[in-house]
Amino acid sequence: LQPYYVRRVELFVEQSCLTWGTRVVIPENLRPAVLSLLHEDHPGSSRMKMLARSFVWWPNMDKTIEEYVRKCRVCQLVQPAAQPIPLQLWPYPSRFWQRVHVDYAQQGSRNFLVLVDAYSKWVEVWSMTSATTSQTISKFRSLFAAYGFPEEIVSDNGPQFVSQELAAFLSRNSIRHTKTPPYHAISNGAAERLVQTTKALLK
Repeated sequence: LQPYYVRRVELFVEQSCLTWGTRVVIPENLRPAVLSLLHEDHPGSSRMKMLARSFVWWPNMDKTIEEYVRKCRVCQLVQPAAQPIPLQLWPYPSRFWQRVHVDYAQQGSRNFLVLVDAYSKWVEVWSMTSATTSQTISKFRSLFAAYGFPEEIVSDNGPQFVSQELAAFLSRNSIRHTKTPPYHAISNGAAERLVQTTKALLK
């Protein structure tokens, strides 16, 4: 129950469904059916995880999806012929803090906020007491007080990043917010690869 306990202030019941942000919390007995639906078109694990993160959540969901795709016989048979997902070509920034990429990583019950500056590839990682929007904004405030406001923030569609509270905060400070599509986690480019590498090291 610990993964649920650490998110207890972020969990809500809405129309008899337990939700975490905009995502429905899936009980264990329903996960096979959800996995089957998510894998209906046989996406790779990265694409499937990004789709899942837009709608559902359960503890260790990423590992469950990776294992599910690894065991899919159809995917293993067609893997050599699979075409890479088209990349979104980001314009290369000309200065520090022009564009930053952010994401959350988990290590057991601990949450880490990861930020990468797209120009310098400088990485910042903070251990967070929770992964809520308010905690995210609080960390952004202290960060921006030290370095100034970035021109653009790039994130995925996680519940911390799609809230009206964060949108209002970024708008007040004239920061453009770009959210990567659910199917294109790798569209963040080199900076996103650094985010993913940092997340992997934290696991």
